Amino acid sequence: MDSFKNTTAFEYVSQVLGSDLYAEAFVNLLLSDMRLRGGLDMKSVPDVNEPRFQPRGGGWSFRQRGGGDRAQKIYSWIPALGRSNGRLKLTQKLLRKRALEGAFDVSLVDDLALKMLNRVWEGLESTRILIPKSGSTPAARVIDASAISVADGDKLDWYVCSVCSSLSLHNCLSLCPNPSCTGELKHLDRESETFKNHHYRWLARNLDIRSLKAKEHTAQWTPKEAAEVQQQFVNGKINVLSCSTTFELGVDVGELQSVMMRNMPPRTANYVQRAGRAGRRAGSAAFVLTFAKRASHDIAVYQNPTDMIDGVMRTPYLSIENARIATRHCYSIAFAEFLRTLAPRGLPWSTVAGLFLNDDPEKRLYKLMSDFLRPVPHRVQTALRRVVPESLQTEVGLTNDAWTKEYLELIQEVENSLLDDHKLLKNLRQQAFNEKKDGRSRAYQFTISTLEKTQTLGYLATKNLLPKYGFPVDTVELDTSFGGEAGAKVRLNRDLTLAIGDYAPGNSVVAGGRLWTSAGVRILPGRALDHYYFQQCKACNEIVCQKYEHLETAVCPNCNQGLSTRPIDILIPRFGFVAEHKAGRVGEKAPRAMWNRESHVLGEGEPSGNEQSFAVGDSALTISAHRRAEIMVINRGRENGFRICSDGCGGYAVGNKREHRNPRTGQPCSNNTDWVSLGHVYQTDIATISFAGLNEYSVNDLRSALYAILESASETLEINRDDLDGTISWNEGVPRFVLFDAVPGGAGVTAKIVDSFQDVVTSALRRVEECECDENTSCYACLRSFSNQRFHDVLRRDRAANVLHEFEVIA
Repeated sequence: MDSFKNTTAFEYVSQVLGSDLYAEAFVNLLLSDMRLRGGLDMKSVPDVNEPRFQPRGGGWSFRQRGGGDRAQKIYSWIPALGRSNGRLKLTQKLLRKRALEGAFDVSLVDDLALKMLNRVWEGLESTRILIPKSGSTPAARVIDASAISVADGDKLDWYVCSVCSSLSLHNCLSLCPNPSCTGELKHLDRESETFKNHHYRWLARNLDIRSLKAKEHTAQWTPKEAAEVQQQFVNGKINVLSCSTTFELGVDVGELQSVMMRNMPPRTANYVQRAGRAGRRAGSAAFVLTFAKRASHDIAVYQNPTDMIDGVMRTPYLSIENARIATRHCYSIAFAEFLRTLAPRGLPWSTVAGLFLNDDPEKRLYKLMSDFLRPVPHRVQTALRRVVPESLQTEVGLTNDAWTKEYLELIQEVENSLLDDHKLLKNLRQQAFNEKKDGRSRAYQFTISTLEKTQTLGYLATKNLLPKYGFPVDTVELDTSFGGEAGAKVRLNRDLTLAIGDYAPGNSVVAGGRLWTSAGVRILPGRALDHYYFQQCKACNEIVCQKYEHLETAVCPNCNQGLSTRPIDILIPRFGFVAEHKAGRVGEKAPRAMWNRESHVLGEGEPSGNEQSFAVGDSALTISAHRRAEIMVINRGRENGFRICSDGCGGYAVGNKREHRNPRTGQPCSNNTDWVSLGHVYQTDIATISFAGLNEYSVNDLRSALYAILESASETLEINRDDLDGTISWNEGVPRFVLFDAVPGGAGVTAKIVDSFQDVVTSALRRVEECECDENTSCYACLRSFSNQRFHDVLRRDRAANVLHEFEVIA
């Protein structure tokens, strides 16, 4: 600052503000703002994105004018034309006080403020307090770190604002340095009780500082890594475990003292399961803290928490009339008997290397299982008929052994995929070795070893060849095997319904303390992914959908009007996704995802027998349950979809660019990319609500009522909201509500809604009538949720109430 005091810029500022002391305080305030925004010379720092520089991150700079650029981490000292910023507002605030003191006319304030900021910038540049930022644009400037002086705060004069109580070292005209605050600065009284007992000051001086290490403990770890994390927690090397709800049962630590839940569990049983992890040793007390989000379920429990803490735990319910579950158990029974015949022959089977990667094709699973099932052994047939419900035996294919064809095709698909991965990894290892990249070569060898030693039973479960914990799911993987040692420690699987959102190209997930970004969909050699071609009539909303080939008709089959909507090419990524080779750092904010979800009914299946009907004049309000309905879930990304090399490498091209890389090899790919949406088609149970009077309401009215019914059903029947979804479907131009199990195969959830329809409607109506938000809109306590965020602007609880009131009167 001494060098700056000798400049004409300092003389000018001093003249305008009335004294050297005010001029010095003003410049220091501006430099402090630059420093706090990260505008420091950091050329000696290897990584400006280290956690200690978060959340803003280092590497920021300033330029004199031209506007800021967030992508280049540049602030503008003088705001762009027609804009303002904190520096300009503070300067104008100080100059207005000087004008009121008679120093100059108030009409000159705006011009003087810009002139003074320009003079200060030029003075700071000329004295080398501001220096060019290395490796950035020519206009970028940062504070020279050697120009900063550090002093003992106890020996300095501090000032406190009379309004906002903020503290400052620099007093300019006795005004608070916050541009929007009207307070004045006064000397801080260090002897006052307020100062001595200040909460954060006391913590800074008296708190016993200890290290705290937190780590995730989720099903995304491999079993070996998960066990290692828990052991470190037991040994005190890790202090906090962040658990997903699907992995909380794995925590078995007697000394566990506290449990914190980031949202309200769906049911009392879930709450007891999670809270019961703490205080299990005699003489220890448990501390359980639950955060309630502003979502309908959380708010309802928050208002009456004893219903959750000391509520009734209902008997678990599971429908065994599920072809998917039955089929998986057919596979399990056949595989168990297969192992009994395989063991005496001495063939290795415990790891995938022995059963899938054998050098002799005759000793791989596909050939061995094909020989074993031709014909199906009598013991297997007997076991299957005993286990599979009689009502499902024909559908599953027990009567003609048709189930074996799908089973063998699935085994062949998994085997070929594994062989292809193994071959590619060995080629990459050899390439790295030839290029004398020993570190990379060792990393590939580590990945190969991990792949070969994968346990067969766990691997078969992730590939849908064996039943696994929970409901049947069409699981796919975000392949991290090309991410070296870090990638080998995690196993990222999702139901395809979720994966088309979470693992969509360009989206990122956090696992193993790293950020894994999807680089594209997985393509198998000699195989093609399924395509659906989808259109919806704008006149009557009829859906026209065709598999494999483009639609041949341009006319709606229901109303004979032209299909004016653009056809959507929907890609089914059944082989999974591939992550970028290099995992990123985890930041302070959760990664944002391109997840534009919508659901459509392609076929309503067959009636299950559950139905209620209420006569209304010549028509009726009918609520009926169906099974094996076909649902399509679509992710359109940012409306246009994703630009993917669907007939080549599966790579993802950013924006409108065609250039892309093979996500597995990292090499440029010359194939074309196409705009596609991602989708998944599955069968499940549905409940339809049909009423001719719904034609009198707008789509947004019906959508509002639909989400009220879904939220009400979740709360009234204690159904996990994630297990239930809904859409508006049109049948011959008449709208209807379709509620469906969000799990493939169905779990009997929608049948419960049919049986309890009156209670669900009454609860839904009460929800929208008693909510505290404006009736012309909605909130998370009544209609809104994460899954319907694309409709938040059109959801209104008054319109939902109109539809529901009519339902209540009828029912």
